[in-house]
Amino acid sequence: MKDLYVSESTVKRIKAFNKAKERGVHIPYVRSTFMSIGTRSIFFCPVQKRVITLLGKGEKHLYITKLFEPNVIEIKEQYPLIPCGQRSHF
Repeated sequence: MKDLYVSESTVKRIKAFNKAKERGVHIPYVRSTFMSIGTRSIFFCPVQKRVITLLGKGEKHLYITKLFEPNVIEIKEQYPLIPCGQRSHF
């Protein structure tokens, strides 16, 4: 299987995401500024004490629903996914 091309800017974003994760800080990988059309929500969550970035109404509804379930400790939105067949080299 041929390796997928990953641009240098994508590699930089993933590395920044991983460094923040190592520090215990969650930053959303996909930010709503990348969307030109659609519904997005950026708000401060009083439960998690940080800014939340959600990219649609369905995602916002699920976030609010799950946040108040007793077995949910934390919700981290917008994680980068490693393409199928790729080894993580970031």
